[in-house]
Amino acid sequence: PSTNFVDRTMLFFRDTRSSAAVDPDEIHANQFAAELLMPERFLNRSLRGEMVDLEDEVKLEELAKLFGVSLQALMYRLINLNLARHQA
Repeated sequence: PSTNFVDRTMLFFRDTRSSAAVDPDEIHANQFAAELLMPERFLNRSLRGEMVDLEDEVKLEELAKLFGVSLQALMYRLINLNLARHQA
């Protein structure tokens, strides 16, 4: 991975292969991390059996903070568990 510095903070960027989601090890590692950080039963308990609207930024930010994860990670997990909906 490449390394950049912004405001004296070191940033690491993923290489093209890992960000393309084609490496089976990377895929399994991401699944493991999602299950560890956001267990399905705890998400269900937090949602009280309801689905989350992907446009509800307040609810998404609340859940992301609760589980200590990024919004993107939370949204992927909710979608993969069929716990999200999108109101058009």
